[in-house]
Amino acid sequence: MQAILDCIYAQFQLQCAPDARKHRMTIASPCIKLCQLDAAGQYCIGCQRTLDELRRWSKASDDEKQIIIERIKLLEPQPS
Repeated sequence: MQAILDCIYAQFQLQCAPDARKHRMTIASPCIKLCQLDAAGQYCIGCQRTLDELRRWSKASDDEKQIIIERIKLLEPQPS
């Protein structure tokens, strides 16, 4: 599983090259470069994206990316 995450991270770095950002990266990735899967191998403990979300990110539309970002925000602790 870690190999999959490493591969996805490498793809992310390629798409963040200056030219790629100019054309495709209108919504920033939530990646915080703490790429490690949880014990169950279901999601990244750094950015909280699921394996499916990690795989799809580079091809996802802005609407899809926004949905992922909003789902991650729901996981953040709310002030009491």
